[in-house]
Amino acid sequence: VFRTYLETGDPFLCYGCGACKEVCPEQAIQMVKDEEGFLYPQVEEALCKNCGACKKACIEKTDAYKNREEAPEVYLAYAKEKEVSMHSTGGGVLAEAVKSICESGGAAAGIAFKKNWNVAYDLTEKAEEYKKV
Repeated sequence: VFRTYLETGDPFLCYGCGACKEVCPEQAIQMVKDEEGFLYPQVEEALCKNCGACKKACIEKTDAYKNREEAPEVYLAYAKEKEVSMHSTGGGVLAEAVKSICESGGAAAGIAFKKNWNVAYDLTEKAEEYKKV
């Protein structure tokens, strides 16, 4: 029998996607950050009618990888320089790729969000300017 985070409180049973919150007809679920910044559903018991819509919407129970006969291949990469890897959302992989491209005589382009959700495009041929892209 499948049990959800809402029933167990087990953080490994929740992606923090908010599907349960969105389908709740009573608006009894709020997504709340834990001490590490991860979102988890919190049920206002006084509003909950136990309709089960939240459990049916839970993507954790329908995760396609759970029913596979073999595990998917997984690859991991990160920058060796701790300063780069710790200050990058992707472990510094993009920064290392930009550096490599520029050091090989190429140019790297990127897009960044600026104020008021405007985007800016940037191009660099210098490895030391990897943060621009």
